Amino acid sequence: MTQPALDREAAFSALEMLCRRICLLRVRGRSVEANQLQSAELSRTVTELRTRFGPDSLSEEQVRTIFSRERERVADAAVLAELLGAFMPPPTSVVAAAADLAERTTAFAASAPVPPRQPPAERESPDSSSAPPPPAQAPAIADLLDEMLSQDSQRARRPRGS
Repeated sequence: MTQPALDREAAFSALEMLCRRICLLRVRGRSVEANQLQSAELSRTVTELRTRFGPDSLSEEQVRTIFSRERERVADAAVLAELLGAFMPPPTSVVAAAADLAERTTAFAASAPVPPRQPPAERESPDSSSAPPPPAQAPAIADLLDEMLSQDSQRARRPRGS
């Protein structure tokens, strides 16, 4: 495609997106904003297109057709979103999900038998003396995340040939 053809295509795509945005505002119940956008921005865009590509480049009928097509697309998308929403589990907040996970982890850790700790002299492997002793209780999720992040940052600071 040549540059003028691309410019024309981009300009008409912008008009379609503007019409779609107006229709989407109406579907969301924001008719006042949609009307303002239609009266100001849509009028300005149509005038710019006609000035740039000629008065016959965009008729009122074409504007109505574009608007109608975008209204239909938005309506179809709204129906699809409604149908997909029916198949989705109810939304839960990240905080609620993390709290639930923490409760289950704590309950699991409390129910698991804790092996007796051996004194440092009785440990079997020689290099386990540098490892920290296991915690008295199960670590919290935040502690696990902090440990993972610190390990990642240590790996990132290491030079590449190491």
